[in-house]
Amino acid sequence: MSRLITGSEEVVPESIWDRMGQFYTWYNAQPSSPLSVDMTQVLAVLPIRPTMLEDWARRQDWSS
Repeated sequence: MSRLITGSEEVVPESIWDRMGQFYTWYNAQPSSPLSVDMTQVLAVLPIRPTMLEDWARRQDWSS
């Protein structure tokens, strides 16, 4: 990412690029995705039926 934006592969400690690397290292080391959420309690309160993004996008009129 640093090379793409700055043209340099050097990552300065404590820079945004260093912090991004730390985040992705942490994220990839988790036993399960931090984005994986048990929706049971939410769905018990909200009267909705979740839709996969792919299914929602397929149903949209993208002609305009």
